[in-house]
Order: sequence, then C-alpha cells, then structure tokens
Amino acid sequence: MSIRRKDYQIKIVPLLELVLKKTKENSPYTVNKVNLTMIHDETPNAFAVGRKTICITDALLNLSDDDILGILAHEVGHLAYGHSIVQLIIGGGNVFIWVAIFLIKIACWTITAILGLFAIRSRRLISGVLLAGIASLSSNLIWLWTKFCLLFLRWSMRQNEFVADEFAYNIGFGNQLAKVIDESKKYISIENGCNI
Repeated sequence: MSIRRKDYQIKIVPLLELVLKKTKENSPYTVNKVNLTMIHDETPNAFAVGRKTICITDALLNLSDDDILGILAHEVGHLAYGHSIVQLIIGGGNVFIWVAIFLIKIACWTITAILGLFAIRSRRLISGVLLAGIASLSSNLIWLWTKFCLLFLRWSMRQNEFVADEFAYNIGFGNQLAKVIDESKKYISIENGCNI
C-alpha cells in the first residue's frame, strides 16, 4: 500500500476491508488483495488499474464513509471483472490492427508512386483514376478503423461502468454509490468512463 499517512490509512483501510468482506459474502467474483495508491488531487476520485490496484485521490477522503464505501465497491467491481485488462486487450488489439493498416498504407503509397510515374508517362485517364482510388483507400481505411475503435472503446467503457455499478449494488452499496453519482454530477463530468 502506498498510502503512508497513518490518518489516511486509519480512515480508508477499514472501509476497503468492509467492501472486500461484502464482496466475498455476496458475489462469486471476488478480489483477494487490493493495493491502494493515493494521488494528490483536489477532486474526489478513484479508479481501478490492472488486476488489483485502486488509485484514490486524497480529496476522496473528505467524503463521508458511506460515499467512500459506494465508490470503493464500484472500483472493486472493476477489479473483480477485470475491466482494466479488457481495456488493455482492446487497446493492444487496436495497435496491432493499426500497424497492419499502416503497412497497407505504405503498400498503397508505393503502388501510388509507381502508378503515378506510369500515369505521368502515359497520360492515361484510367491510370489517374486508379491512382486516386488507391491513394484514398489507405486514408479511408485508417479513418474508418479509428472511428470504429473509438466508438467500440467508448461503448465498452460505458458498459464496464454499468457492470461496476451493478456490482456495488449487488454487494450492498448501491444506495451509497447512487448518492455519490448524483452529487458528483454537480461538480465533475462522468462522461469519460472511470471517474466517479
């Protein structure tokens, strides 16, 4: 645990232990160990990272114990379902496909250069049209893939938020989480996924 201040540990550790106890009692998806990490930020927030880490801001400790319980239950839900790992796989898959499309783009550039030389030499309309088609194909492929991946990633992140909310509810912290979400809409945007 990278929370060094004893007063912070005294406040947060028992709350996390209560959430983990309720998780074991009420869910088939359990988390055996959670590492807490604190980040200095004036906005109360928490997010799950990897398979067993929850990052919290020091401003989160200014909230009531009930609010913190709801938030921790939500973040433990992310850990229990492996949402960070899923997002990493989606991101890794996106990089792999982006590299494949980039190689296609290089091939298109090469073909375009060769056809460009041929079109200039022969001055044929068909060569120019074919050249323009190949040049636009690579650009359109990357544009389409980027839009698709962005939409899929946003959809996946939103689904993960709903699943983590349901997890918190199922282990007994739904009202606390609902209160925090309702109050947080006044202060911060929750549109981007992992924020409370």
